[in-house]
Amino acid sequence: MVWDPEKEKTIGAADQQSSIDYNVFEGKHVKGLPRFTLSRGQVAVHDGEIRTEEGHGKFVERSPNATVNRALSQWKDLTAPRPVSRTGIPASGV
Repeated sequence: MVWDPEKEKTIGAADQQSSIDYNVFEGKHVKGLPRFTLSRGQVAVHDGEIRTEEGHGKFVERSPNATVNRALSQWKDLTAPRPVSRTGIPASGV
């Protein structure tokens, strides 16, 4: 990536590459943007314009249960709500 610290723009959903019709940063003015993004030695993005060819990317195979996924699953298990055990307490609560 080649970064231009002086380039500016106002963020808007109409200008993004996503099919989502909103952006949480809508209307925010930013300074400092990428001018070029390179991928495998080729210019992939030039001033926001996509210039890649279909099939140019390379699939990077990864395990479906990566370390982060396992950690998140463990965190969900640890923080999940649990019923309160009331064994051994009389029904009257005394």
